[in-house]
Amino acid sequence: MHIPSHSWIGRLACCCLAAMFFTACEEDETGLGLGLQDAGSQYAGVRDTITSPDMAAYTVYDDSLRTSGYYTAMAGYYEDATYGRVTARSFVQLALPNNSGLDFSRNHYIVDSAYLSIAVIDRYPALSGSDSRTLHLRITQTSDVVSPDSVYYASSHLPLSTTVFFDSTFSVSAADTVLRLPLGDSFRSLLSDHSFPSHAALQEAVKGLCIECVEADSDPLMLTFDFGKSASGMTLYYQDGDGGTQQEALLAGYTSTQAPATHFSQFRHVYSGSFLQLQQGTLDSIEGSSHLYLEPLSGMAVEINIDSYVQRFHAQHPRAVIHYAELLLPVSSDADDAKPGRIVAYRRYASGSTIFINDYLSNNSGYDGYYDAGKGLYRIRITQHLQGLMMTGADHGTLLMLDGRRSSACRTILNGTQSADAVRIAFVYSE
Repeated sequence: MHIPSHSWIGRLACCCLAAMFFTACEEDETGLGLGLQDAGSQYAGVRDTITSPDMAAYTVYDDSLRTSGYYTAMAGYYEDATYGRVTARSFVQLALPNNSGLDFSRNHYIVDSAYLSIAVIDRYPALSGSDSRTLHLRITQTSDVVSPDSVYYASSHLPLSTTVFFDSTFSVSAADTVLRLPLGDSFRSLLSDHSFPSHAALQEAVKGLCIECVEADSDPLMLTFDFGKSASGMTLYYQDGDGGTQQEALLAGYTSTQAPATHFSQFRHVYSGSFLQLQQGTLDSIEGSSHLYLEPLSGMAVEINIDSYVQRFHAQHPRAVIHYAELLLPVSSDADDAKPGRIVAYRRYASGSTIFINDYLSNNSGYDGYYDAGKGLYRIRITQHLQGLMMTGADHGTLLMLDGRRSSACRTILNGTQSADAVRIAFVYSE
């Protein structure tokens, strides 16, 4: 199961309402959920709880290339006792800074050197002081042009050629904010004495770059790149007709209105430890009766579905009004002591697209999603969201993610649907 990019409408609305939203949350936070734990004292109506077997939940994770819509990409790997090993590699396009063309054939120019510079904005594990990690990076040419038209590619859809542009081992420290990687003769020969009148001509010649680490020769380290920074890009040096050295710049993985150069990240999971025992042999989801896992870095999210309950409720109570509803997400005792700040929820539609739940976009909703240390759980108010499901009589899923950057190493483990303190929805309604 692939997790689609969030709707641009949801992101735009979120940005526009951000200031009002956070102010409202702070003012109402202290009273949130009081009616849920003892709803009768706060709301008149019928109290009900949705849990197993009416609730299905499972962990989903990325197993394919995705267009993030952002400038960041990742390469490297990390591992721990719970999640095992997660590996990431990046696929990058090159583009001309404008579409006016690049001509090395005019005077038979030879490219003497080519450097791929990549801005590094995050490292996991974090490095400080004199700490360093050994990293073996390899950059290989893809066999096909990296197309920006599709949201996802299965790993088999972007095969690599046998042409290696860079293959070297070096140390990475906290002070290294830019990697400057010299590409070899195999790359320079693609450009020397050739003409590229357009982006398409350049991309057809170069195809794409796959940036990955050689795990056997590398320390565990996940790097996050930012191709949107000015420090990122390709610099070419060549001899002009008068014997002087000139340079040209190419864009790498950065898409502007004039230069389409996309990038993708691909993740691969090798589970070990307690997580291995929960994998059910599915390609992209793990059954969640016992535990549910959230982690942005490896693309893990939680999908919850109550479709059978919604259909039954809609048929029995077609005019019901939901006065209050909250999604309770108890944290497992197996989780780390450090709890991520917040979990956010998205509604999934029949098409597969997702958008923030309605409560998130309402200034007066009391939407939270923060961790309640006193009760040992995350609490998300879903009153409007649940009302919408009950009115339509269908649920295509609610997607839960940790509120953090994709490069964040925050994580948590939630109780599953059949735990003693299970994930559940509690609500109050009348008709």
